[in-house]
Amino acid sequence: MHFTPASGVAQASTRIRLAKTQNIVALAEMSDGSFRRETVEVKVTIGGCGG
Repeated sequence: MHFTPASGVAQASTRIRLAKTQNIVALAEMSDGSFRRETVEVKVTIGGCGG
């Protein structure tokens, strides 16, 4: 995926299925060539209903 200033506000999304709790990492290259990295822990519950 490539975003340019002509793209306006950049946004991307994805859907993934996880078998267990784990860290998800997103990496983005900014328009000035720098990089941003964010990590978040996603907790997975049995059955997916919070129980």
